[in-house]
Amino acid sequence: MSSLRSWRRAVLAGVAGVILIQAGGRLIEIGRLGGSDDAAFRKVERHVSRSFAAMAVSLESLAARLAVQPEVVAGIGGESASLPRLFAATRTAAAGVSGVAVTVYGAAASARAWAGRPSEIPAHRVLGDRTFFVAPGPLGLRLVYIEPVLAQPGGGEPPRRIGAIAAERVLSPAPGVAETPSDAFRLDAPIADVVVRPHAGTPAPGPGPRAFELRSPHGERLLDATVSDIDLRAARTDWRRAVRDLSLAFVVLVVLIAVLPGAILAPRRATTRENLRLGGLAAAGLGSAVLLLRVASAPAPTRSRLFSSDVYSSTHFPGLLRSPADLLLFGALAVALALLAAMFLERVRLASRGTRRRLSPRRAPWFLLTHLVGGSVLAAALIGLHAVTADTVSASAVDLLHTSLSPWDAGRAGLLAGLLLAAVGSVWGG
Repeated sequence: MSSLRSWRRAVLAGVAGVILIQAGGRLIEIGRLGGSDDAAFRKVERHVSRSFAAMAVSLESLAARLAVQPEVVAGIGGESASLPRLFAATRTAAAGVSGVAVTVYGAAASARAWAGRPSEIPAHRVLGDRTFFVAPGPLGLRLVYIEPVLAQPGGGEPPRRIGAIAAERVLSPAPGVAETPSDAFRLDAPIADVVVRPHAGTPAPGPGPRAFELRSPHGERLLDATVSDIDLRAARTDWRRAVRDLSLAFVVLVVLIAVLPGAILAPRRATTRENLRLGGLAAAGLGSAVLLLRVASAPAPTRSRLFSSDVYSSTHFPGLLRSPADLLLFGALAVALALLAAMFLERVRLASRGTRRRLSPRRAPWFLLTHLVGGSVLAAALIGLHAVTADTVSASAVDLLHTSLSPWDAGRAGLLAGLLLAAVGSVWGG
């Protein structure tokens, strides 16, 4: 009766926990992604627009401060002795803004000093008025601001232009040599990536995009931005899958709490039948936990490398070992089952100590059969371990001989831990 009550409490706790997790996940989803794709798009638009505006303001402020510094005015048109001070002032200004590059140009659009990793800017841009523009380049898409440098000749004469400051920052890194060059770049955003193109006066291509504009603080239209409905829906799907996985993990925790304490804390002098019942219940609970965790750890492109089939997917057992997480789960299951088997066999041995009988010719076949089955199970475990190890080494996309944790790779660490646990479970089980 007490056992039935404990199972009822476990079921009620599991159901209540899952309901709370699902309700909390839904509330967080609405707060983070909005109640619809339209709301999610508006959140992405606000975030990207604010980030872009803050970046533009920081570039304009940096260039304006640098343009009026005496070291800059003196260094642009001065002799080579003034260049160290010009470089120092440029580096100091650039150090105040993360990821920025600054170039000081002379009157003929020739670079006099720089800091960071600046790009090549056309002369007509350097010699033009103060302005923002975006420029694709080898390092990616850059936001550039030009600020003229003026000198006060004195005697009531108007200021004279002697050079310019170019402050720039990478908006989106270059896609890489392996990808096809394109005029489209991607901006990272919390919900979904944004595809941006330099404004060319025409609507952005693509079937049914959600589009908006990115403008400079002066109102210049610089970029056309679009967000894909597929990406917005994928973000919502990923979040709901994460909530589902958390629910399954909670159910696994409830199952283990309901099953394992009774099995581990059972009286040492329990009967053989009671020990077998508790051992079978514990093994069933562990198996159910692994099956639930397999559902929660299904491979997906957006998940960690621990759950990636690109890192490892078994050649001989593709439906069983789909990712490093599956190998890790089955290795942990092997260790847990080996420990349970050792513990319960010891209890059965103690329970039957007083009923031990001498080996008679009549019981000899059963004695030999028992040892034959045990040896066969051990041989099968070792053969299976060898097969899994060979399959893992041949099917993995990482170097398993690299056992250092640095650089960290969740997929490689999961494979190594899974192989280690499988070996421990096989040896302990034998």
